Amino acid sequence: LHMSELSQIYEGMRELSRIKKQSNLEFSISLLNKLSIDYQTKNNGIHLIVISNNELIDFWPTTGKFIPRGGIADRGVLNLIKRIRPTL
Repeated sequence: LHMSELSQIYEGMRELSRIKKQSNLEFSISLLNKLSIDYQTKNNGIHLIVISNNELIDFWPTTGKFIPRGGIADRGVLNLIKRIRPTL
């Protein structure tokens, strides 16, 4: 492989990653809205502060990472929803 071929492969991988993150963002926000889960939008939607049961949870929908304030990090919008609404 030549350097130009490697560069093209790398750029293709970066573009796929960007598309995946945008998809994650749209899906997560859509799901939170559908379930009427309250959140504040920060940094143009890249960071959400989810408000539930007097608990604040920092959530990054592009990667799925969330951290309850004073708690332990986890990943996945579905895991976040299970934490907020264990009966769903």
